[in-house]
Amino acid sequence: IIFLGKYLPVFIKVVGFIIYFTFLFSYSYTALINQGYPKHDIDSVTGEPRKKFYYCTTCKMYVNRERKTMHCSDCNICIEGYDHHCPWTGKCIGRNNLIYVFVISVFMLFAYFVLAMYFLYKDSLFKRKKR
Repeated sequence: IIFLGKYLPVFIKVVGFIIYFTFLFSYSYTALINQGYPKHDIDSVTGEPRKKFYYCTTCKMYVNRERKTMHCSDCNICIEGYDHHCPWTGKCIGRNNLIYVFVISVFMLFAYFVLAMYFLYKDSLFKRKKR
């Protein structure tokens, strides 16, 4: 689409660049930030009842139940606020890197490509063949 930019209106190009750079920033932020490793085990916590913790046998540490910490079998680590393992970023989505701007920008980028294809091929879409 970048090479076909001379056929698109200026407004569509500006919107496309804004969406594209929003996507790049949010993807980089999601992929590079710490997803939420548990910060402590039960021995380093004082004053909290032991009911709040459970033992992860794979990580061999106590993790806090109230922070919704779960073990990811793909990454083989415990993540605070575990949501899912994202195949696009190659890492878990947890408490720290769960941003909805990334998901919204993916859908906006898809909508932009559809809109750009419409502007590129709108003349050929609505022409009727004469017999």
